[in-house]
Amino acid sequence: SQVVEKASQFCQKIGYPIRYPVQRVQDLGAGTLALADRRAQKIYLSDRVLTQGVKQVASTLIEENLHLQEGLKDSTYDMQSFLFDQIVTMGEKLTGEVL
Repeated sequence: SQVVEKASQFCQKIGYPIRYPVQRVQDLGAGTLALADRRAQKIYLSDRVLTQGVKQVASTLIEENLHLQEGLKDSTYDMQSFLFDQIVTMGEKLTGEVL
């Protein structure tokens, strides 16, 4: 879809290329917007997330890609630490200041 393509291009531009195939599915159940399938090495996106706009799809792609690429799990200290480190690193790049 155009939404997935635009979101993927944005992720690439900001340094988070989506390295896994993305497959659209109708529903993943129980409020799940997307799923990283480690066995298949694939990202599944529900139709519901595709209706929430390019920004949400980009966020979701980054998250699911990190699950596969870094082995990080939902709602964990490791995921939180990784994300905050990435935010600070972006800030270093924007300001030119290395912390």
